[in-house]
Amino acid sequence: MSILSQNILELKNISKSYRSNSFGQAAQSQKDTLYNVSYNFIPGQMVGLVGHSGSGKSTLARIMAGMLTATEGEVIYQGHVIGKNHKPLSLQVICQNPDDSFPPQQTLLASLQEVNHVHKVVPKCDQEKYFSYFYDVLKLTQSMAHKFPYQLSGGQLQRFAIMRALMVKPNFLICDEILTNLDIESRIQILDMLKRLQQEQQLSGLFISHDIYLVHYICAHILEIKSGQLFEVK
Repeated sequence: MSILSQNILELKNISKSYRSNSFGQAAQSQKDTLYNVSYNFIPGQMVGLVGHSGSGKSTLARIMAGMLTATEGEVIYQGHVIGKNHKPLSLQVICQNPDDSFPPQQTLLASLQEVNHVHKVVPKCDQEKYFSYFYDVLKLTQSMAHKFPYQLSGGQLQRFAIMRALMVKPNFLICDEILTNLDIESRIQILDMLKRLQQEQQLSGLFISHDIYLVHYICAHILEIKSGQLFEVK
């Protein structure tokens, strides 16, 4: 289904509820994690999302990426409804824990080569040059790429997760708490790199963090989830 719009991504009345049993009771209760959430993302804009732990930030990210189905509402990306049958390559997610992003039995290079082979991003003859560009931008090296995930630091592995997301040339990038487990120096370096790439490539996206100061650094527009609803932070 195609819907014409000038927005790159639209959240339309998104709600997500979970049913759970109360202790010692057979009856189920319904908990609304998200309630009637709507927002329009315009091209070239990185929007921040803050909220306390358990407020629904990651739930919203997973719904936007087609990894989780909303109870009500829909996500429209570039005119098409996101769902199980439509998970576009140009919409990429970078998760909080980079250890879960790569198979432990493969070197980083093998994982990256597999992504290029499956999605045919660049011809094999251009692959080394293409990878080298990202090594330079992300402060990585070829020798790091020949290592296994457990042999790298959290900051280095997160950079490779960012590289894997960016190398498929996304138009929309969801960063879900990607700085949480990193040291201060790594956080600053990755923020600077993302800000530079966003400006150079006019990336659109959602940057999620519990730290509003980090979000202010990279995003001009900031939203907050409270009681399952979105509010704009002035």
